[in-house]
Amino acid sequence: MLFRSSDSVVAVDALTGKMKWHQQLVHHDIWDYDIAAAPTLIEVKRNGRTIPALAQQTKMGLMFIFERETGKPVFGIEERPVPQTEAPGEWTNPTQPFPVKPAPLARNSLKKEELAALGKISPELEKYCTRLWDQYNLKEALPYDPWRVTQDIIVFPGAQGGSNWWGAAFNPQLGLIIANVHNAGQWGHLEPSGGGRGAAPGTPPSYTKVPGPFNRFWDTSKRWSCTEPPWGELVAVNANTGDIAWRSTLGAFPELEAIGIKSGTPNVGGAITTAGNLIFIGATIDGKFRAFDARNGDELWSVTLPAPSQGTPSTYMGRDGKQYVVVGANGGGFFGAPVDRKSTRLNSSHVS
Repeated sequence: MLFRSSDSVVAVDALTGKMKWHQQLVHHDIWDYDIAAAPTLIEVKRNGRTIPALAQQTKMGLMFIFERETGKPVFGIEERPVPQTEAPGEWTNPTQPFPVKPAPLARNSLKKEELAALGKISPELEKYCTRLWDQYNLKEALPYDPWRVTQDIIVFPGAQGGSNWWGAAFNPQLGLIIANVHNAGQWGHLEPSGGGRGAAPGTPPSYTKVPGPFNRFWDTSKRWSCTEPPWGELVAVNANTGDIAWRSTLGAFPELEAIGIKSGTPNVGGAITTAGNLIFIGATIDGKFRAFDARNGDELWSVTLPAPSQGTPSTYMGRDGKQYVVVGANGGGFFGAPVDRKSTRLNSSHVS
């Protein structure tokens, strides 16, 4: 029996209740980088044998792949040095675990000079993000950079990911693990909040994270991230090699699409994949429900929902012998997707 805890993947013998193995994926989490998704059961074919395995997608935009029986990393894990806290009374671990493969699925760093690329999207966006950086004297984002006292920093990915509770899908015919991610950071700082309830005299002060507007590093009026697109992606990982097989932009803002820019959007909700090598996914805040070719990531079809889907689709065989896919159209969610209150309902389409 496999499950995830706040920071670890844990395997328990369902007959005895004894733990068989565990792997901690974030040490002393101060970023809200809890392991939000359930692991995805997969098979890895290597050196002439088939290995029962699992893929664990994370808010950090990382994917860890383990042998199911032993917890051994299939492609290796490295403990890499990360920045350390300077907040009095706080501590951070000297290293954090990173998978050797696959490469990060989402952005986990940002330098100020990279903002210049935003001019290709919109000069106004570049100006907005540069002004924000300068006004708050922001520091470049590094993986696992700890929040600092009174000094605003950018953290990539933000607490909503990367990826979040929806996890990944697996296409066993193609040997592909399919995951959707978005690239949106957070910014803010720590401020003293007193010594803590019941603290003894001389106890170091506790701290509260003070976020910037909406806690995200983007144009709050448009939800355009202060990073070069794509802002949302569908990514396929080859389970047998650990390499990224393809990336496809996921979602679009109509005003950018009108000038030929498919930027991707923030997205909440997962994908499914079928025996016919289709991928179905809603998730994007543009309110589209899409089908992709699992072999290469090409977008094949889309339809506009009454409200954006914030969940994972399901598929079933109807009494008429046709296969259907059903998805909730609910809106709302982490990123404030529009809600059509008059027509929030389930939407079902025939899968050809």
